[in-house]
Amino acid sequence: MVRSKRGWKALAGATMFLAAASASASPPKELEEARSAYKQLAASPQGRESPREVQAAKAALKAAETSYKHEKDSTRTRVLSYVALRRIETAGTWGNASLASRQQSEAQAAMRQAQAQQLEGQRQQQLDAEAQRLAQQNAEIQREAERRQAEELARSQAQQQSTAQLEAEKKAREEAEQKAAAALAELDKANKDLKVREEARGTVLTLSGSVLFASGSAELLPSARDRLSDVADVLKEGDKPLLIEGHTDSTGSDSLNERLSYQRAERVKDFLVTRGVPAQRIDVRGLGEYQPVATNATSEGRANNRRVEIIVERGGQRAVGGSGQQDSSEQPQQQAPDSSPDAQQHESHESGQDVPQ
Repeated sequence: MVRSKRGWKALAGATMFLAAASASASPPKELEEARSAYKQLAASPQGRESPREVQAAKAALKAAETSYKHEKDSTRTRVLSYVALRRIETAGTWGNASLASRQQSEAQAAMRQAQAQQLEGQRQQQLDAEAQRLAQQNAEIQREAERRQAEELARSQAQQQSTAQLEAEKKAREEAEQKAAAALAELDKANKDLKVREEARGTVLTLSGSVLFASGSAELLPSARDRLSDVADVLKEGDKPLLIEGHTDSTGSDSLNERLSYQRAERVKDFLVTRGVPAQRIDVRGLGEYQPVATNATSEGRANNRRVEIIVERGGQRAVGGSGQQDSSEQPQQQAPDSSPDAQQHESHESGQDVPQ
């Protein structure tokens, strides 16, 4: 009986020893590897990239832990630990792939963003360049507009000044013409040998040839100078062109009459110039006997035809003379040494010809 009790005590002690030994034994290597792998996966970026696979690996590891809790060193625990390790590796593989894909996507997105920023920078540069070009163009347009405005203003002011000057000149001319007309009217009243009349070609002053020249001569008489001085004082105040025409009666030859009438008109011009009338305003013509104002059949008619006319022309247009007119271009021919009026008069007396008056 005593021996039997000792045997049971020995068996119970052996059982307790085995239980303690079993409790203190290390987990299977597969489970340790699975635990370590899961811990690394859970803390890694790959684990964060594959949460569903990590959750499956966690469930597999939990199954291995449960098996290990019930059976410390069973084949089932090792198998489940291996399965958990494979699930953990699969989750890591998926995590690597997902991480690589995400990183590639992020890199591509960053590249696209950089390209977009570059394109935006280029577009902005183009916009800035275009804005600068437009600003320069607008500035140039503004400067051109201001220049044209200034030119237009200057032109307008110049035109206004010119218009004002022209108006002033016109007014001065009109006043001078009125003054000259009044002076001519006074001369017409005061001198019976001077007649003033208006014609289409202008104002005509008629001076009797007998008052200005001796018979057959182109030299002014002393008395003529007084009358012509009064006329010159009136004419030099104006600016209209003047035409001096010499006329004779029909006595004598045509050529002699033309030369004599021209020379008398020329002498009147010379005198007017000495009295201040500008020479460039004066033209002369010798019309001889071709424009009579009376009959040459009577002495009175011939006396009226022997005259000098001064025409104050209208509108700056030269009056047109009649047939036989002479102009300045013929002066050298008329001024031939042997064709002076005195010489012709002398020749006419000797040959018995009539002398033009």
